[in-house]
Amino acid sequence: MRVDILSHSKREKKIHILTLDAVLAADVYGRIHHDPRMKRYCLVRPHNTQINDTVAEIDQMARDTVSSKLLILDVRSDTLPLLQKAYNKIVGYNRRDLNRLCYTILIGDGPVNLFKAGKSLDCFVPYLAAHRVDYTPVVFFYDPFLHYEYDELPYTE
Repeated sequence: MRVDILSHSKREKKIHILTLDAVLAADVYGRIHHDPRMKRYCLVRPHNTQINDTVAEIDQMARDTVSSKLLILDVRSDTLPLLQKAYNKIVGYNRRDLNRLCYTILIGDGPVNLFKAGKSLDCFVPYLAAHRVDYTPVVFFYDPFLHYEYDELPYTE
């Protein structure tokens, strides 16, 4: 018996912004919302402010992402472990359409210990390769001025 992965060809002009960080969600939302090229797009983001409630809300959004043309995922090291289960569902539902009918943009913090002695930008290669396999992103955003080393990472609930 052969099982085919579903394709969702009737995607709407919708963008999902998936993050636990309310400030990041508001920033990304504002940038997209005020861009005149995006005025016909519906923007979807979590509305809960408590971390556990937001994780549950994003998990419940997973099936709805099959109607979006763009998924913006926060894959920073302090939020990814909490969202990994939901992201696995989201990628599973959209796998066949990624980079064809649906695109993903990742916002990440880069490899751990990037600035430790002996490290170079080459350490991005395996880091990005792992994200490429997991999320098939078309764009990866990284800001070196916001980079945290492992011992500086804020811990969530």
